[in-house]
Amino acid sequence: NSKTPASGGRFKGVRFFNGGIFNKIYQIELTHKELKILLDASKSDWSKVSPSIFGNIFEHSLSSKEQHRTGSHYTPENDILRIVEPTLIIPLREKIARAKTLKNLLEIKDEISAIKILDPACGSGNFLYIAFREIKQLELELFNDIVENYKSISTTQLSSNIKGSQFFGIDTNSFAIELAKITLSFAKILTIQEKNEFNRQLKLDGFLDIESKEDPLPFENLDDNFYVGDSLKVDWFEADIIIGNPPFQSKNKMQQEFGAEYTDEIRSIFPNVSGFADYCVYWFRKSHDNLKIGGRAGLVGTNTIAQTNSRQGGLEYIVNNHGVILNTIKSMPWQGSSAIVNVSIVNWIKTAKPIKGNKHISIFDDIKEEWQEYDVENLPSPLSP
Repeated sequence: NSKTPASGGRFKGVRFFNGGIFNKIYQIELTHKELKILLDASKSDWSKVSPSIFGNIFEHSLSSKEQHRTGSHYTPENDILRIVEPTLIIPLREKIARAKTLKNLLEIKDEISAIKILDPACGSGNFLYIAFREIKQLELELFNDIVENYKSISTTQLSSNIKGSQFFGIDTNSFAIELAKITLSFAKILTIQEKNEFNRQLKLDGFLDIESKEDPLPFENLDDNFYVGDSLKVDWFEADIIIGNPPFQSKNKMQQEFGAEYTDEIRSIFPNVSGFADYCVYWFRKSHDNLKIGGRAGLVGTNTIAQTNSRQGGLEYIVNNHGVILNTIKSMPWQGSSAIVNVSIVNWIKTAKPIKGNKHISIFDDIKEEWQEYDVENLPSPLSP
């Protein structure tokens, strides 16, 4: 916890990590058997294990009853990318491609380091981790473009300004919130390792006189970026991008799983959403309300999000209030380990002006077991091509 390393004792020379992670020291009593398990585990090389494994750890820490009640399910990485890429990465990559000058590229670098990203149902932070990883990778692509086209670039201009404090999360589970902070800290370590390798190669290739190394320590204190609470009942962090996988729960089981009092409370908070709408509809609606003009969102929802009362409370509200659906998967089998359902993924922008260009819709044909792809001028709330 001390910013000054210990001068003696067992912690001599150990660097300051972060007071947020170790702010409260817990006394953990382990049996001989448990200590042996830890000792054996410490002999393995864990450096290549993805931090996204925390999502699996979190899901399996919940009982089957709790998973079912809350609709909490681990989201596989490839499904997270179906949201992170169109909402965050592709728009920025298109800006980079249109940039004509070094000034333009450096402005995009500054923009990247100012974007605020929120997952209002963050769980262990997998969406935020992958968003962090992908935006750091995009930044490396940007640096590479700069180096290839502008030889007189300075080390300072190639320094990364992306911070963990750009990422925000809300969840009802306090254990999940702590995992999310750790996951983002690991993301910082891994992406800085990649950046330092990039700098090393620039030095070898003669682009830089001095090999610049970035330091992952100390970790950022992210305590103020995460909140334990019910997202449907609390104010959200201000964000430019909202991503996530809200809990799965059908309209018919809300009272059974959440209780009549909670269900009535949520419906009173959202009086303009039909009582026959699925639970995720409230998250779509609140996400859109919390976006500024120009903001983007991408969420996983039950495949009924595009049907009748659920559609009216969510997607129809979005497209009637400055929302343009840009990219969607109308229906696909859910790959989460516990939920046997079909889901939809919807990515949209809140905008005051029309968005030119085709919008994309994908539908998985369960019978043929193949994808059907369509490009259309406009995507309506029923998500029909």
